[in-house]
Amino acid sequence: MKPKLGTFTLVLISLANMIGGIFLVPAAMASIGSIALWGWVWTFIGVMGLAYVFARLSRDYYHKGGILSQSGEVFGLSVEFILTLSYWFTCLVGNAATVITATAGIAYFFPNLNEPLYALMTNLFVLWLCIWVVYRGLYFAALVEVVVAIVMIAAIIFVICIGLPSFKMMQ
Repeated sequence: MKPKLGTFTLVLISLANMIGGIFLVPAAMASIGSIALWGWVWTFIGVMGLAYVFARLSRDYYHKGGILSQSGEVFGLSVEFILTLSYWFTCLVGNAATVITATAGIAYFFPNLNEPLYALMTNLFVLWLCIWVVYRGLYFAALVEVVVAIVMIAAIIFVICIGLPSFKMMQ
């Protein structure tokens, strides 16, 4: 039996998921200004609250099907079906949106990706690359996610180090 994912790996996966938006929507964050920091604080509080709820549910009401199966046990099979359908629809739309946004970000460096055919091919490549990573297994996907998280953190630290000397507080 393989060992479980460690705390360090899980923290990096959560961190990468939370800061991933920094790379996807920098213009929107810049236009909001420093108030966006409060959004990150409240998002962190909400994420930690959800993590606590899911941890308590899995400890106190363990059910093989997870949270969807637990809802079916409490509210009935029709609610479980609707929640499962909603989850899969959300995954479909979310994956498409993420891949399209990633391609739009890459198109900044490769202007040919603004053409629909090249954009479509890149979208499909990125999507199938993600499917391949997941197909390789949990531990490979976790390793890829840890590497991505470290690169993201390094990029943020690099930008801070480069930009901090030119930063001036307004009085």
